Amino acid sequence: MDDFILWLGFDEETAEIGYDYAIVFLASEVFGIMHEGLHYFLDVCDHENFAAIVSILQEIVGFVTVLSVALTSSPSLQMIGIIHFALDAVFFIICLIIINCNGWFEDYWSGITGSFAFENFQAVKHLFRTSVPLSIAHVLSGGEWEFLFVFASLLGPAEMVAWGIFGALWESIETVTTAIADAGEVRCAYLLGYDKPMRAKHSAQKTMFLAFMEGVVIVAFLASSGKYLTQWITNDLTLQAMLSDLLPLICVGVLSDTVNSVSFSVLCAQGRLGLATTVYLIGSWLLTLPLAFVSSHVLNLNLEGLAAAVVVGNALSGMISTFFLLDSDWYRFSQATYERNKTELV
Repeated sequence: MDDFILWLGFDEETAEIGYDYAIVFLASEVFGIMHEGLHYFLDVCDHENFAAIVSILQEIVGFVTVLSVALTSSPSLQMIGIIHFALDAVFFIICLIIINCNGWFEDYWSGITGSFAFENFQAVKHLFRTSVPLSIAHVLSGGEWEFLFVFASLLGPAEMVAWGIFGALWESIETVTTAIADAGEVRCAYLLGYDKPMRAKHSAQKTMFLAFMEGVVIVAFLASSGKYLTQWITNDLTLQAMLSDLLPLICVGVLSDTVNSVSFSVLCAQGRLGLATTVYLIGSWLLTLPLAFVSSHVLNLNLEGLAAAVVVGNALSGMISTFFLLDSDWYRFSQATYERNKTELV
């Protein structure tokens, strides 16, 4: 980590700070991954409200704790990481205690601990057919932003910091869209598994509508308060100017990302994970990254060139995914899902 930070052009002191934080962050990720898996399980066991409340409380407690420590002392970045690590561990244990006291997992413990999953070859086969394309998509998504971060470093230290803030802001906005898309995916998969194709289609259309309207609300908020938002994020005038220039592109990107996220999720619910991943690959790695490389390394454009590349890639992926979604044979996918579920339950 320290060598990578030095390679990006920062000094040795910054590299040491980054290395110290990375150690704590990796440890925190262990609890973060287990916590996330637990929340996904709660989501499909009809306890999504509890999962949401715990997540909100954890974020509020984390924000207040870090803010209090920052205002009363001068904590290091490693100390901030230790606070997040402790909160992840504490809330994970609290979740397990509450779940055990309410007996929410009583119907599942025998399947979790009292059976050998690989005996059900069809279910395990479907699990891998589902998880591998999704894992590839997540790796591609994370790798795209890492490459974009490197491209931003070619423009200068200030541009690199501004792009990091832009990525954090984009991720925060994307989380809202992803939540709607994930809910639509679970609902569509449920209805397809019960051989109700028209209700699944209707649910997919409603999800797309809700996600798009959510995008309109976010765009309206950014357009009306963008100036104050940049001032709240940073007090550096140079960074404020850079972020202000990126806000119009963020607004366009939010609308295209809502379509892209919902289309990707519903295609996954139909069982077409390979197709969804391929479409994402085309928009991200075959369009966004080449455009970003040309804009930063060849044309020496500013961060708006990188942001435009992200928007164009998302728009293309969303357009292609939406085409396949509108052209879907819902009856065929519903029948295939229904038959597969019967086979796996045997």
